[in-house]
Amino acid sequence: MAKKKTEYESLEISRQKGIQGMSEEQMKTVKETEQHLSSALQMLFECQDLYLSDIRNLEQSVWDLRRSFDLDRRDW
Repeated sequence: MAKKKTEYESLEISRQKGIQGMSEEQMKTVKETEQHLSSALQMLFECQDLYLSDIRNLEQSVWDLRRSFDLDRRDW
């Protein structure tokens, strides 16, 4: 008898399929964006301020995501 997958197992399978479907450029973009978001949030929590370099990194991440994933060009 086949074991029914839990919701967590189904989500994990979907996540893995999504990751495997990404190009190297897309994966690099996602990882860099996560680092930039994490850094900016840490600065906001600790200092309640942002450095200009954090803002630059966030903006760069937005453009990298748009380019890598061919996101909606109406906002450009």
